[in-house]
Amino acid sequence: MSSPAGGNGLNTGGAPGWPPGPRGPYAVRPVEGGRVAVQEQGKGRRRREYAIAFGTVGGFLLLMWLVDVAGGDDGPKNQQPVRTAERQVSSAEVSPWPFTVSGGTLRCRPGSGPKSVTFQPAGMTDEYGLNGAAQSSGYPRPESFWAVDPQAAAGSGLRISLEGAIAAGAALC
Repeated sequence: MSSPAGGNGLNTGGAPGWPPGPRGPYAVRPVEGGRVAVQEQGKGRRRREYAIAFGTVGGFLLLMWLVDVAGGDDGPKNQQPVRTAERQVSSAEVSPWPFTVSGGTLRCRPGSGPKSVTFQPAGMTDEYGLNGAAQSSGYPRPESFWAVDPQAAAGSGLRISLEGAIAAGAALC
């Protein structure tokens, strides 16, 4: 018996490499030994392939999330928290005293790079960067209370060196 589209009467669906025939959910073709091969066709197969692909990607993302939640690598286990060392200083402790205020809090903030040395004048809430590391971290320069050097030429605007305060702050780390 032959089908209207030709072939051997089996629904082949016109799949590539298969004999032409009417479309259907499956393409069937004869193979050796009297058996038949069935190939799934149409939207059902495509949906199943997408489901497998999305399921694989979703499973991978879920696995990555679980590894992160369950204690993924959080860096070195023996790393100590970074502590800021500080002490109260006054003009009697740092020479030459580079500020117009009488004292304040000197801090050293260790980090992965150079140590940041900051100063907070007594009675003020702002903290100021004394060295380049602190200033590049966002602390402003101490311009408003940085003393002018009395030994410099008049009107030169030269200021007292911050080296003594920076050294005292760096020693805290």
